[in-house]
Amino acid sequence: MRKVLCKIISIMLICSLVVGSSQKVHAEENAKYVFVDGLEYKVVLDENKNIHIACITPGYEGEMAIDENLNGEISMNGDEKYEIEVNNLNYDMETVDIVISEDGETVEEYNSFDEVIQDEYCGQMAIAAGGTIAIGGFVTALLYACLAVTVAGVVCYAVDAVIDDVRKKSTYYYKAYRMYNTVFINPNAITRTAAVSRIASGSDTYTFTSSQAKSIVKSTGLGVTSSENHWAWYKIGSFFNHYHTANRNGAHSFYGIPK
Repeated sequence: MRKVLCKIISIMLICSLVVGSSQKVHAEENAKYVFVDGLEYKVVLDENKNIHIACITPGYEGEMAIDENLNGEISMNGDEKYEIEVNNLNYDMETVDIVISEDGETVEEYNSFDEVIQDEYCGQMAIAAGGTIAIGGFVTALLYACLAVTVAGVVCYAVDAVIDDVRKKSTYYYKAYRMYNTVFINPNAITRTAAVSRIASGSDTYTFTSSQAKSIVKSTGLGVTSSENHWAWYKIGSFFNHYHTANRNGAHSFYGIPK
């Protein structure tokens, strides 16, 4: 299960992918609360990078737990148990490969976001008849909370979801990816030389301190701008201070904690 960890990000942008669903998100410590068509789900990322999703709407029983490798289990309605495997949920939000199994037999497979959402809505018809939760509801809750994504087969985490780990390794550089108004990082650190090369080629990096972020931009020989933050443009999401090359080649050298 190659999927995502969750940091709360712009639910407004996720909405654009799921037309017709009513949802909102609010954060409380390391928990995110997501509403999917009237049902409330609590999404938690623990210290071992396991994701726990539970439906907490009275009268509905169900939870999903997936590990660091994105393998896990869904328990629903008291006695129903399924295995879930997320093989791909690409950061471009176009590639989906999610398999649901029961006792080793595939019972559902999602190959597109449309299929996930269709399952969610089929579940809502069952909900009207009494406490049934669609498997697609858990998957949708995971997407709405969006703690992580997969990039080239590697699970990348939203920086603010793993900020404590980053702070402990404050001299490290990471490959960074911008999406949904937040910044995700590959957890495997890269060298300073590799970070400079990424900036020179127009790709993004992340490090913890301003001086480190600025120094790799200067080392490209392309000049460096003053520090910027685009939160004021969008208002929704997690925005990091960053530097650009003077010719603005598209690269962002992010640093610190989000605004």
